[in-house]
Amino acid sequence: MNRRLVAAFVGRALQLEFFILILPIAVSLFYGEDASSFLITMVFLAVIGFPLSSLEVKNKNLRTRDGFAAVALTWIAISLFGALPFYFSGYITSLTDSFFEAVSGFTTTGATILAAPELLPKGLLFWRALTQFIGGMGILVFMMTMTSSSASSVNLLKAESTGPTPSKLVPKIRETARILYIIYFGLSAVLLLLLICCGLAPFDAILTTMCTAGTGGFAAHSLGIGVYGSLVAEIIVSIFMFLFGINFTLYFYLLRRNFKEFHQDEELRLYVGLAGVAIVLIARDIYPLCGSISEALRLSSFQVSGVISTAGYATANYSEWPVLSKTILMLLTLGGSSAGSTGGGLKLIRVLIIGKSIRLEIDRLLHPRLVRTVRLQGRNVPEATVNGALMFLCVYALCFAFFCLVMALEGNDLQTVVTSTLAIISNVGPGLGSAGPLGTFAAFSPLAKITLSFGMFVSRLEFYPMLLLFTPGLWRNRI
Repeated sequence: MNRRLVAAFVGRALQLEFFILILPIAVSLFYGEDASSFLITMVFLAVIGFPLSSLEVKNKNLRTRDGFAAVALTWIAISLFGALPFYFSGYITSLTDSFFEAVSGFTTTGATILAAPELLPKGLLFWRALTQFIGGMGILVFMMTMTSSSASSVNLLKAESTGPTPSKLVPKIRETARILYIIYFGLSAVLLLLLICCGLAPFDAILTTMCTAGTGGFAAHSLGIGVYGSLVAEIIVSIFMFLFGINFTLYFYLLRRNFKEFHQDEELRLYVGLAGVAIVLIARDIYPLCGSISEALRLSSFQVSGVISTAGYATANYSEWPVLSKTILMLLTLGGSSAGSTGGGLKLIRVLIIGKSIRLEIDRLLHPRLVRTVRLQGRNVPEATVNGALMFLCVYALCFAFFCLVMALEGNDLQTVVTSTLAIISNVGPGLGSAGPLGTFAAFSPLAKITLSFGMFVSRLEFYPMLLLFTPGLWRNRI
């Protein structure tokens, strides 16, 4: 591993975090709050980040493993320092809890240890939401939009992007990153304006926008979106959660008026189809609890949008819903959102590839001489991509089993163990039971919180960058 180059990348990310902290400081000062916790954190960032970023690097060729290591170490570093404002403020007294909250923010998971987030000062609430907005597209992708980058920076994009294969929208990586962020900020601006028009206070609208855009789901109130009492705002958030779970490349096609590519995208069809079917089935299932079909559709559509996009927002305690509804929501949690979105999970494009692979194997059993490959969007899918999707599923299952075992050591019931673990490694946040939509992770032990924090990391970075850190060969090789 090119250690100096990787350390320089981590230092630049910490530099960026240093300047980003100016925003919550400004919010704290605007509301007359104490900003010392942010200032102390900035001192730590300056002492460590600036020297690292100024390291002299002779070989600036960023190889694949260097890119993966840089991304993994950067996410750990920004989360460690991002936890300090919570800890220094005294509102979260445990460093482990502060770290869990920061990791949940940056990975856009939305799991929390706070039963009443509205008790936090506005500066901390803003920082908590900002971590999700930053993590939605990725900190290193943002760095590439601000600085010059070489062709080898595709390895950073490969390590931080979601999905089987990252796509370059234009030949230059930096321009691709900028296009993605323009789309991200554009959608966020529209959402913000709509929420303000719905009557939300500007501060609440900003927090809701950042957490919706990052598909993170940190709510500023313990009652979630429902505290605002606006049906229109709820519908708008539901729609935009769904929109942010769509592959951003498709928005680029729309901007280029390439309607054919947009319409033919099989992952988008599956995403829309699954959401539609789930909304209808859940609405029918919970109708006796709601008393009207309109109320059942309202609750089911918001919960489905929150789960399939992995945003995690909730307007109802679906832990108390019938078994069918809970099962559907957990299956949507497993599948996750689209590749190239701000959402997490297995990614529906992998579900498509694996499903088509199974179908192809069945056809080969029926017709041994059949010569055919997996096709997606009318194109042949490379064998390496198919194998990668199958391998990803295996790694996903193994990690899921491991985290379940750790959670079981806590003595939790089976529903809490399985659903909270699934929600964590799918970056959804709430599961069922004690870690349900109205619950928190505060009661879990420090060991469980650290383990689940690692689970959020490996899921957000799609396993390999984090797992690579435990490979001895990565650290032995030096340039």
